Formats: sequence, C-alpha cells, structure tokens
Amino acid sequence: MTIAAGFVFDKGILLCADTQETYSGVMKLRASKIFPADFAAKGGTKVAFALTGDVAYARMAVELCQVGIGRLPTDAMTLAGISDAIQATLLDLYRDHIYSRPDFSSGICPNFQFLVAVWSPTDGIGLFRTQDTAIHGTGPYVCLGAGAVLGSYLASSMYGGLDISLQDCVTLATHLLTETKRHVDSCGGASEFLVLGRDGTISSVEAFDTSQGETLCEALMRRANMRV
Repeated sequence: MTIAAGFVFDKGILLCADTQETYSGVMKLRASKIFPADFAAKGGTKVAFALTGDVAYARMAVELCQVGIGRLPTDAMTLAGISDAIQATLLDLYRDHIYSRPDFSSGICPNFQFLVAVWSPTDGIGLFRTQDTAIHGTGPYVCLGAGAVLGSYLASSMYGGLDISLQDCVTLATHLLTETKRHVDSCGGASEFLVLGRDGTISSVEAFDTSQGETLCEALMRRANMRV
C-alpha cells in the first residue's frame, strides 16, 4: 500500500508519493512509485503515473498503458484519447490476469490504482484516477492508497484552489506526506515528486527527505524550471 496524491496548481500538476513497499507481515522495501513517459514523436505528449496497491500488477499495468498510449496516432493524443487507451489496456489486463484467477470471487485478488497526470498538445493538462477498469477525471486534488483518508482530510483543509502556487502546493504535499507516513503504518520512506507544467514541461522524479521542507520547495522548483 502507499500514499499517492495529485494537485492542480496555477502552472500545472504536482504528483507525489511515498516510496515504501509493504509486504504485510514479511518486509518493507523502498521503490519508486511515479513513472513518467514523454511521447516526443507524438506532439510531445507527456503522461505520468503514480501507483498504489499490488506492486507487480501495478507496474505491469503502467508499462502496458504506456505501450497503448504510444500506439495512438498523433491526432488522437487528446485527454479523451489517452483516457480511452488506458481504459482499454486495463480492461484487457483485468480480463487476462485478474478476472480469470481462481481466487477472484473470494475478493483477495490483486488490487491497484493509478493517478495519471497528462499533458496533451491539443487540450492541455488533465488529472485522472483509476479504479479497477474504470478511469475518470478528478477534482483539483486527489489522494489514493492506504493513506488516502488522512491525506484527503489534510488536503481539504489546506488546498487553496486552482490558483495555488507551486511553492504552496509543495508545502501542502510535504505536510500531507509527512503526516501520513507518521500515522499510517504502510506508508513510509522518502517522498517523491514530479511536476507537469501547463506548457508541456515535465520534471524528473525527485526523491526528498520531507523533514527538510524549505529546502525541498526550493530544490523542486529549480528542477521544474518554474518561478513562484
């Protein structure tokens, strides 16, 4: 399990997540949970996934979704076209790997969700979430995973609206991740951040110790090439 969150701010979308992989009763590992893709040959379309849930299935799904999006013609690289490609991929994956499992009816089969941040050369940015084979657009902020309840509560009391600056958005995300990792056992590790700009720019995935909040804000904004 995990905590993954997405926020729309004045100049784009911020995705963030913890880095703890929890195998209940067995062990805890550290791994990245944010996966960006740049479809440079398709108008420069950018798509970034933040995953939660069963790691092996979620990572396979991300890879398959990236392949599905990459097969779209350039003129189909719209928010709706990308959403449809992800949904089609999830339908095939669930049919072939999850619905067919003998234990599916017991309710203990693999479960995962995504946050998806998209920049389309046709219609700009969009933030989506998935649930099983469904995908839909979200509000200006969303939290998924084991820390979603606490994260959503914190975000609801602090999110300043669509005109929030990157600095304030990072401050909110830092607080949200820090408190979630403190109070939810299956959330932990360093915190990862990615910024997708309204102009189509995308940062690398950056991992930080969120106890250093001020340093984090400054470093992330430098890497995102954005001014406050």
